[in-house]
Amino acid sequence: MNFWPPSFLVNEFSEARRASARLLAAFTCGLAAVTAQGFVNLDFELGTTPAGYDSFNTSAAERQALLPGWTTFYVADGVESDLNTGLAFPYLNRGDGNICIGSPCIWVRSSGASHGKHFLLIDSGLAGEGLVKCGVRQAGVIPDGAKSLIFSASISGGTQPPFDVSLDGVSVGFFPIAHATNERTTYAVDVRNVSGRIVSIAFAAQARGTGNFPAYSNAGLDNVRFVTEAVLPVSNPTLEWHPVGEFFIQVNYTGILQQANSAEGEFIDVPGALSPYLIHLPSGSGAFFRTRN
Repeated sequence: MNFWPPSFLVNEFSEARRASARLLAAFTCGLAAVTAQGFVNLDFELGTTPAGYDSFNTSAAERQALLPGWTTFYVADGVESDLNTGLAFPYLNRGDGNICIGSPCIWVRSSGASHGKHFLLIDSGLAGEGLVKCGVRQAGVIPDGAKSLIFSASISGGTQPPFDVSLDGVSVGFFPIAHATNERTTYAVDVRNVSGRIVSIAFAAQARGTGNFPAYSNAGLDNVRFVTEAVLPVSNPTLEWHPVGEFFIQVNYTGILQQANSAEGEFIDVPGALSPYLIHLPSGSGAFFRTRN
């Protein structure tokens, strides 16, 4: 495994503001898309709005009309339920406006898509206490020869990680491989061990509240596809950063982010880190960061 030298050190915010560093070369990789067999509407371009549709009282048939191929789900306290809970909702943005699927967690939106005309905005809903998840899933045959699952997403939220990808109900790692337009980052999942098999794929926004501190997260999901390249690990990781406000640093990176407390310290992977990653660095604090493949 090829490790890269430390990317930056921040002792104080004032020093961070003055510094600017790009350690690693830009990542470029051609991705040849392959047609998914059994999976449909991976780019959320299909769907029709049922007559008399009421987003606060949806049926399974209406959700299928709006989001063909996908089923929606909401989980709280480990129990999966219908979206019509008043606590979470999915959004589907279409050309005729922003269409909400359920009450309140998934929307189909037509403004700001990274691919085509529509993208999916998934909101975890408000987590008062414990973990909540809201998302979409679909079962199909992973195309023979597919090595990576690629998707474009803008992800935010206080829970780390605020977004979950699972295969057959088991959470899997996903890593940034490129930064795109519309504040989207391209992520990849290794699917070599399930190529040619029937697999259920799920994407979910998730948040964990603590009672006194409610939490939520959201994700704009688009352009899900399978490719024949094994894009992980990233062969040429990149890292860049800039200050945000007075006490934060935003890190944009590809590959896997690592952190150490000193130049001589051991670099370890930052658990749950997704690019862009917001780091809280009060005055006088410091840390080393780098990326690896």
